[in-house]
Amino acid sequence: MKKISTFLLILILIVPSLPSFATSATKNIKLAILDNPETDASNPLLSQDLRDAYMQGVKTAIAVAKTQGINITNKTFFYGNNLLELTQQVPNVKAWGPDAIMGLYSSNASLMANSFFTDQLVLSISATDIQLTQLPSNFYSLGVPDLYTIQKLVKFISTQFPNRNLLMVVGADSKESVDVSNLFMSFYKNQNPTLTVTQNLFLSDEADTLDPKTLMKGYTSGTIILFFAIPGSYNIQIGMMNKIADYLAPNKLTFITTVDNWKSRTLLENTNDTKNPYTAFRLDSLFVDTNSKPYKTFTKNFIKVYHTEPTDAISFVTYQTVMSFVTALKQYPAPKNLDTKQAILWSYQQALKHNPNWFRLMQLKVYQLKGHKEIDFATLQ
Repeated sequence: MKKISTFLLILILIVPSLPSFATSATKNIKLAILDNPETDASNPLLSQDLRDAYMQGVKTAIAVAKTQGINITNKTFFYGNNLLELTQQVPNVKAWGPDAIMGLYSSNASLMANSFFTDQLVLSISATDIQLTQLPSNFYSLGVPDLYTIQKLVKFISTQFPNRNLLMVVGADSKESVDVSNLFMSFYKNQNPTLTVTQNLFLSDEADTLDPKTLMKGYTSGTIILFFAIPGSYNIQIGMMNKIADYLAPNKLTFITTVDNWKSRTLLENTNDTKNPYTAFRLDSLFVDTNSKPYKTFTKNFIKVYHTEPTDAISFVTYQTVMSFVTALKQYPAPKNLDTKQAILWSYQQALKHNPNWFRLMQLKVYQLKGHKEIDFATLQ
């Protein structure tokens, strides 16, 4: 009896000195959305649709978080295609004092924003550049890292189109595009030392007016044409493919593009809108498996909020981004002595220790372009 009493006394004295952990997630969160959802300056209606779909995903996640006792207040800080506009938004973001920041879909934007935000969680919805791994621990991207994607793409091309030379069309004003094309060239040449890889640069603002002769310098019959261009310019790329196909007629061309498609599998540009039909594929690193449990849960919650099913992939991507820190807070409760900003970052870092690819969609998909649609071609595991 005396031994038990002594044990209880020791326990009472020790327990108060242990770290005190929250039993529930932080209750009130300020979320800043710093991004450029206008991914196609040539099509204002498309850009507005994508902006709406982007925010629908965010608001669906906020509704789900509320049912879990977490109240999220969001404020948008949208900027245009010029990265100078991003820097102009930085003081506005800081003045609002967010607990977490999301958006920054491009690697250019993510790398630039890193120097401005150091004491809260910053989430990119899709940036992939290899240099992102060198950023401080408060930054994380849900995008599939370029190194992983490149390895899969090299294997796909080498298997599907063996012994073929490559001509890469690269967006020179996108650091991500230049970096990933250089990385790809290194991997491809290492695996296929006897083959030729040509890299031709262009500026995205000049895409509609560029002479195909300039873009196709160094092309030889049978060469695969590979696009590494600025994210969000998918329809512009299809227009370039149509123009190139006519220019190089009667050669039967094969294109591969790595651009993300924020919409559904329906295309605005018609890939058959050319005198010289071609074969085209798109590697999707934002592949959304509509049969997966997470997507079905998202759809159910989306319908509760909007009374209709989601149509655009970007809605699920932004939903997942918000849910990634909501889930981290629930699964890895932070110490009570941390304020909201610190708690979010602490919980997220714990989640990454358990899963370095936390909430990333690591499955890659290859689609074949057919007229106004994309059809499944291959899954790259």
